Amino acid sequence: MRISRAFLFLGAPSVALLSLMLCGASVGIGGPITSSLNSYGLVQFSSMSNGGYPPVEVVCAVNPAGCSGTTAVYGTSGLNMTYDAYGLAAYGILGGFASESISGSIQSGAVPAGLYSVLNGLSNFDDTYTVSGGQVGTSGTMTATFTINGSSASSLGFAGVVMFAIEGSTYSNDCGQLTGPGTITCTGIPIIYGQGTNILFQMSTIINGVSWTAGSSATANYANTATLTGIAVYDAADSPISNFSIVSGSGTEYTSDGVVPEPSAFGLSAMGSESSQSTRGGYEARKVTPRIARHGSRPPRLGPVH
Repeated sequence: MRISRAFLFLGAPSVALLSLMLCGASVGIGGPITSSLNSYGLVQFSSMSNGGYPPVEVVCAVNPAGCSGTTAVYGTSGLNMTYDAYGLAAYGILGGFASESISGSIQSGAVPAGLYSVLNGLSNFDDTYTVSGGQVGTSGTMTATFTINGSSASSLGFAGVVMFAIEGSTYSNDCGQLTGPGTITCTGIPIIYGQGTNILFQMSTIINGVSWTAGSSATANYANTATLTGIAVYDAADSPISNFSIVSGSGTEYTSDGVVPEPSAFGLSAMGSESSQSTRGGYEARKVTPRIARHGSRPPRLGPVH
């Protein structure tokens, strides 16, 4: 069952758009072509009574260092929510983690009707793709497939991942969602052959908690990455072009098999960014701080917190 757009932070398309505004990335909206990596944590309480926006309480604003701690459940005293949410980003690879647990008992107040939690370990990469193989100057489309490893377990509500793609000001695609390992394909991304096209891919690792019983918990662990494993391109008549090549703004190599790993590391940070790195499974995942914000002391992690 698919969750409704209103049940996500700001609605599905706005998650990506808000992250662009916050990190200074200039995909679409008339901005210059750029390449960048961004990852965040976000924790808030929202209400179905107003469609989820604005939130009734922001516990941890969009934070490049991730979000971790314990807070009182909105409207109550004595009932607590312990949370953790963060993202990891490299060109062609995204990861995220979110966990939530409820403890204690209500000493005063009451859980408002329609209240739900939003935990989001959000990550994206924004790159420029110049595709050759079709007639220069003609329009076409690109399809991108991500292979996602991870798992969800929840007694609270939805826990899983949602993938988005954005190009320019006219194309925004909720590519799909999963509550376990699998693939998600973003289709119909517009390109112009021989011209640079700026595309942002974003993964949100989300928990929407609706149960407020002590002992309830949820984990969405997708920190072991969603990897771009397939690219296909088509001409204006929707016929596939098998012999194509891509030059990227970041210098990352992309082929029909998706992203090609560097010998020692994935990804490049955006100019002026700071980064911290963690390794697991033979690759290096880089978590990048946008230019408008600085990392806190909390390092990125590649697995659940116990």
